[in-house]
Amino acid sequence: AGDGPLRLALEEFIASSQASNVIYVGVLDLPTLCRYYAWSDIGLSIYSPDSTVAIPAKAYDYFAAGLPIVNSICGEFEDLIQENAIGFQYSSGNPQSLADALTTAVSEPTRLLAMKDRLRSLAPEYDRDTQYNKFVNLIEKVSKKYVGDII
Repeated sequence: AGDGPLRLALEEFIASSQASNVIYVGVLDLPTLCRYYAWSDIGLSIYSPDSTVAIPAKAYDYFAAGLPIVNSICGEFEDLIQENAIGFQYSSGNPQSLADALTTAVSEPTRLLAMKDRLRSLAPEYDRDTQYNKFVNLIEKVSKKYVGDII
């Protein structure tokens, strides 16, 4: 699902491999995307080693959908996943590492269920309204401090 710089290569791969178990659905409206999430067991956060993404927007969807995350991003997002035990880390750009993470994820259904439970309890903290309110509070705090010093 979605769109990106490798979309054409993905479509060509699917067509040339004649894979019957892989489809590209393109950009989806929110209700359709939510149905796909409901049918899914994991969410993928796959980025190149030189990506500048810190926390992908799709992570918030994965939290709300209770989807454990297979992730390649290092840093803050990796720490969040590991500290809360809500996914699996793999080495970006390393297909074997990705395959190992996926194999681990699907071979441990009890662990996946526990991750889903943790994600559902964590999701409200990362809800849009909660995050926006934190941001507004931070801006107000900073503005009061610095504007107050100027006046």
